[in-house]
Amino acid sequence: MIGALFFIDLDNFQALNDTLGHGVGDLLLQIVGSRFSGSVRKVDTVSRFGGDEFVVILDNLHIDRLEEEELAKAISNKILASFTLSFKLANHEHYITPSIGVTLFGEDVANADGVLKRADLAMYQAKSSGKNMVRFLILKCKRSLLLGLRWRKTYVRRFKIMSSYFTINLKLI
Repeated sequence: MIGALFFIDLDNFQALNDTLGHGVGDLLLQIVGSRFSGSVRKVDTVSRFGGDEFVVILDNLHIDRLEEEELAKAISNKILASFTLSFKLANHEHYITPSIGVTLFGEDVANADGVLKRADLAMYQAKSSGKNMVRFLILKCKRSLLLGLRWRKTYVRRFKIMSSYFTINLKLI
């Protein structure tokens, strides 16, 4: 394995933006980005994906799959814990929670859309499970040709169905 991708969406962010204004919402997004950066290793990447969505990439892990899963769990729990503190926004104190989807990636890194879709799907599972939680979508597949072909057919079929529900738009800043 090479790394882990976190897709993070802030729960009920639109309500804050609508009631306190976009200036306060932008301030919250800046503070959230700082908290994410403080929760990961210095070599990891934190990026605002758009709106109230963030992406965190744990890269170059070079450890076995089990250790990688444990590191991703530890960092996701650290991110969740950073949201137990309130956010000081101008004259307001606000609490907000994240829904986090995590997937591991390796040889499939060339298929960035697929990795992003898996993390996005895991994030939606976190939201539908009650928000303020982490969900992992980890593909486990034997390397044998027969199992690989069966897995690929199922994977492609599932993602063809799911791709009709998701549109990924990347914007360079």
